[in-house]
Formats: sequence, structure tokens, C-alpha cells
Amino acid sequence: MKQIRLKNIEETISNMALGTMYFNTLVDGNSSKEILDYYFENGGNFIDTANMYVSWIDGFNGGESERIIGEWISERKNRDKLFISTKVGLPMKGVPAGLRKELIIQECENSLKRLNIDTIDLYFAHREDNETDLEETLEAFDILQRQGKIKHIGVSNHRSYRVAEANAISKLKGYPKFAFAQYKHTYLRTKLGTPFESIDDTRMHATEDLLDYVLENEINFMCYQTLLSGAYSNRNKNIPYEFLGPDSEERMRVLMEVTEETGATINQVVLSWSMNNKMKAIPLITGSSVAQIKENIEAGNVKLTADQIKRLDLAGV
Repeated sequence: MKQIRLKNIEETISNMALGTMYFNTLVDGNSSKEILDYYFENGGNFIDTANMYVSWIDGFNGGESERIIGEWISERKNRDKLFISTKVGLPMKGVPAGLRKELIIQECENSLKRLNIDTIDLYFAHREDNETDLEETLEAFDILQRQGKIKHIGVSNHRSYRVAEANAISKLKGYPKFAFAQYKHTYLRTKLGTPFESIDDTRMHATEDLLDYVLENEINFMCYQTLLSGAYSNRNKNIPYEFLGPDSEERMRVLMEVTEETGATINQVVLSWSMNNKMKAIPLITGSSVAQIKENIEAGNVKLTADQIKRLDLAGV
């Protein structure tokens, strides 16, 4: 797996991050460790989780993913070779939603214990909190950074103007600025008016103005659900409705055309496009088996030409 130098911070990481949402729950503990082993052995060092994975499934409370990662790190003794990110802000059993200072500090301590590490490399504000002043949230991150408990901060599922406002506060107060942005983003474009998949969804699509802000301010960009949970490759799955806009048919036609030209799988082409277009995204790859992770990792070997990227970008425009 290719190693990349990050923007604005002194870190080198793998160009694909491993998403671990269902590790130690829907993906059992042993399978989770097998996937972690395969990813690490193939050059991966960027592991992404969250405090509340997966509190919404009956029988689980949240923290399960962090715990299995912590066990794996302790067993493999490879902490110094990893870049670990986790998140705070969404609710889990016994923990309310929000980005209040006391809550962030408390949940950071809990994540550190579950992960069995001393420092979180990247700590995300998982979801916008309109009830808490941004300055209070940023102050909490500043305290944790000064204590050596986190190294960098990231933002996920915030509107672009809130990201800009937060970074302006950080510049004024000397607080840490968002070094990463993690959003739902894929090859197919969302229809106008659908920043969320549903009214209750917490997963915010990357809007054009958010992408522009991230690019212009050299914020490292991560994308999740890039493969639409298998909808590109599995004919038994429907493309989510918010991606069925006026240009979706043409974009799918060009995607299939480029896929045939490369000889790769359609999922590999989507991942390669995400890493090689102007955003130079770090996609979150995941799966329930080593075979799925293997296919995703091999997307790094798919060489799209400048012409192919341009055709994919401009399809349906």
C-alpha cells in the first residue's frame, strides 16, 4: 500500500484507511483481528474508529470497536507503527450526544482506555453540535492536545460554514485547527437538497462548497461509504435514491467504460478515482472478510490515466 505525506502536518500514512465500524460486533473479534492483520501486513497503518461503534445495534453498548483494536495493538505490540483515529460527539448508551468540553475530555479518556494507548493520533468531532459554542469545543481539543492525549483534530458531518468558523476561532485563540475532514463522498453525485440520506441521518454528504473549502485550505480529506455499501458492484442492491439524479445514468456509463478499459473491478476504479482526482482523498475501506479488504487494497494498483480521470470527472456535466 502506498504511503503518503499529509498536508500541513508532519505525518506519513497509508493512502487508504481501515474503517472498523462493525468490528467486534457484526464482524466477530477473531475476524476483526484477521482483517487488521491483513491490512497491516500489506502496508496499512491508518485505523479509523469511533467511541460509539456500534451502540445502535441491539445487544451492544458502543466501544466494542475500540476495545478489539486495543486488544490487537497490545497483542501485536505495533503501536508505534500505527496512526489511530477515533471520534466523539454522537450518542452511545450512557453517553449523550454533543461536543461540550466536559464530555469531550471524559470521552477521550474512555477511548484511550479502550484502545489501550496513551495518545490518539487524530480525534474527530463526529457530528455538528449547534447547542454548544464552537469555542468551547475547540478549547477542549486544545486542553487534550496540550496534555499529549491527542495529536491532531478532525471534523466530520459539519456544514462548511461551521468548519470555516471553527478554524477562524482556532487561528484567533491559538487552538488546534482541523487537519482532516471526513465526509460521505463517492463518484455519483447527490441530488441538490440532499445533504443527508434521511432526516434522521447523521452522515453528511460532502457538498461542493465543503470540497472547495477543504481543497483551498489544504485540509486532508477522507471519504466514507465511497462504494455505497456494495451498490456499484452488487446488482441485488439499489443505488441509494439521493444519487439518482439527472446525471447518474451518464456517470455510470462512463464508469463502466473506464472499468472495462482498466480490467479492474468497478469498486477498484471508484476507489482509484477518489485517490487520484483533485481531492486526493483517503478512502475508508472496510469489509467483513479479508477477501473484501484485499480487493479494496488492490485498488492502489489501478493506474487511471489523466484522460480517464477527466472523463470520469466531467461525465454528466
